[in-house]
Amino acid sequence: MSRVNRLCSFALVGGICAGIYVSLYLTLSYGGLVPELANALAFGCAVLVQYVGQARLTFDQ
Repeated sequence: MSRVNRLCSFALVGGICAGIYVSLYLTLSYGGLVPELANALAFGCAVLVQYVGQARLTFDQ
């Protein structure tokens, strides 16, 4: 994979994960969860998706 493609893939996965984090946080907090717990759960899910996405798409592992 070329450096430009790898950079684009890295940015794409990061952007998707940011969207997942914000969407999940808002859904959980407006659903009645305390903000601290909503943040922790949303962040944990986003980190997991980020790890898998970067490993598979960006770094071909």
